[in-house]
Amino acid sequence: MKKLSNAVLTSFPLLLMLTMVSLSCSKKDGAGDGPKISSISPSSALTGATITIAGNNLSGSSVTIGGIGCQVDDNTSTAIITSIPSGATTGEQQVLVQNSLGKATSKITVTGAGAGPVITSITPAEVAVGQAITIRGTGLSNAVVQVYKKLATVTANTATSITATVPTGIPVGQAAVDVTTSLGYTGSTVIIK
Repeated sequence: MKKLSNAVLTSFPLLLMLTMVSLSCSKKDGAGDGPKISSISPSSALTGATITIAGNNLSGSSVTIGGIGCQVDDNTSTAIITSIPSGATTGEQQVLVQNSLGKATSKITVTGAGAGPVITSITPAEVAVGQAITIRGTGLSNAVVQVYKKLATVTANTATSITATVPTGIPVGQAAVDVTTSLGYTGSTVIIK
């Protein structure tokens, strides 16, 4: 009986330690599934360029590149579409993806400052006050839009497209459309009907 009692007492600490290790491992495997980055494409680009971050558990993520916050244009559990922010330093920069599950890091090479915005088209060409226009072009990320010198409400914005609502108080006829980003300004016109 004494031998059995000693065996139980000496094996108890070992059993306790194995149980704790088992619980610790199961918690990490189950609840610790934070974001994972599998690739960034392109792997090098100018500021203002659109990039795609692919991976897992990416939903609801914020993104910084070189410590500067990025505008997230689209975000699913397996991909984030964003653009390299103006002001990002040339060279290899850390990409940080963070959400409620944790964070993940990778690298991208910033090759320099991107070109200013360029408008290639505005549709529709004739629009009424309060209606939406779509501005297409390049370098349009994080843009401010004015129509007839009045601030328009931007409802969607990527590096190649902006959707904005024509503000009230604009007279009928030709109206200037101004797009401004941190890298410059561009302009075009629409007809207000």
